[in-house]
Amino acid sequence: MEYVFIGLAIALPGFPGLAVEGLVNLCASQKETFVLPPGVTLRPQPLLTDAELLLYNLIRLAVEDHYFVFARVPLWSVVSVEAEGKARSQVLRQIALKQLDFVLVHPGTKAAEQVVLLEERFSPSATRTHSEDRRSSLSYKQLVSR
Repeated sequence: MEYVFIGLAIALPGFPGLAVEGLVNLCASQKETFVLPPGVTLRPQPLLTDAELLLYNLIRLAVEDHYFVFARVPLWSVVSVEAEGKARSQVLRQIALKQLDFVLVHPGTKAAEQVVLLEERFSPSATRTHSEDRRSSLSYKQLVSR
């Protein structure tokens, strides 16, 4: 009986060291350092155009303390995809790069309640018509049910 306790006393202190070392090696192997290739430069760019910024400010003034207003929100960040296997992957692939122009979030529930989508991404050209400049507002429930 004494030999068992002595054996455990000698063996146990070695296990945590092995576990920590293995964990450190596992974490280090999963982190890959990204290095920009030579000749590649990253520069900041505006998040919103002048027209979008004007609309953002108008929305923010209109909703003031009732909602938080967020711009250019990825669709996947405001919906929960409840499906299994391939169906979930297919839906996530479809919505992965979709952006919502403006999202109004209730400060209490932290849920998206209104979504504003610009009908067309327009280029700043002189040939733009009024119909290309229209905006639409959808409730979050309308967007999800589409």
